Parts: sequence; C-alpha cells; structure tokens
Amino acid sequence: LHDALPILPFILFSVLFTSGPFQEEFGWRGYALPLLQKKYNAFTSSIILGFLWAVWHLPQFLVPRELTGMFYITPIWSFILTVMSANIVYSWIFNKTNQSVLASLILHTQMNFFFWIFPVLYTSTGYLIVLILFFITAGVIFISNKGLFLKKPEN
Repeated sequence: LHDALPILPFILFSVLFTSGPFQEEFGWRGYALPLLQKKYNAFTSSIILGFLWAVWHLPQFLVPRELTGMFYITPIWSFILTVMSANIVYSWIFNKTNQSVLASLILHTQMNFFFWIFPVLYTSTGYLIVLILFFITAGVIFISNKGLFLKKPEN
C-alpha cells in the first residue's frame, strides 16, 4: 500500500467515474429516492431503493470469476441484504444533508475506494463481514433517527 500512495488520488478519481458512483448516484439519490419519499416514508423508500439497487448489480454475478471475482464468490442473499442495509445509511446521509447528491456521491466513492484498497469482498466471508457492519450501522442510524425514517411523506 505504501508504494501505491502516490497514485491513490488517480485511483480515487477512477473509482468515482468508472466504478458506479458518478453514474449511479444521480439516478438513485438524485431522482429515485426523492420520488419514493413523496409516496412512502424514508425507511420504506430506503428498503425499496436498496432492493432495486441490489437487483441493478445482479448481472455482475454472471461475470466469470476470473474476470471480476468479487460478486461471483459472494452469496446473492448477502449481497442483497448488504446493499439494502447500506442504502439506509445512504438515505440517512442524503436526507440529513438537505438531499445532497454530492454527499451520497462522496459516500459511494469512498466506499468503493475502500473496497479497492482493502479487497475484503474478494474473500469468501468478506461480504458477510460487510453485511454485519452495515446492518449494525443501519440499525444504530435507524434507532437514533426514527422520526426521520418513519415520518409520513408530505404529499
């Protein structure tokens, strides 16, 4: 990792523009989440969007392991639950920053960047560890922000 320090800013830039954050966040948080939150509370909207976000990535499970590895060795159920849990965190950040797509873009970029630096997802138990961490984090955020998540939508 020490030898890679000089190129980390370039990797971060690459992660931002080629690994999903820039392409996804304007759709997920910039468009879909506000629409869902007009009809459902933030919790229900987060669960729906988290499931859709997970399904969006399911074609990557069809890519042969030697070409990607990460999704191939991850159980689909743990991937879906991880993305749904993560989406509660993303929705909280989005809503607490006055619906800032930039905030979710930064969060998504740093998460993908973290997984690039620490490739836990390329291990057979990596996603289970990440699932537990996101589930705990989402639970703490939900419990400490019940009012935000369960507030009825303003129609």
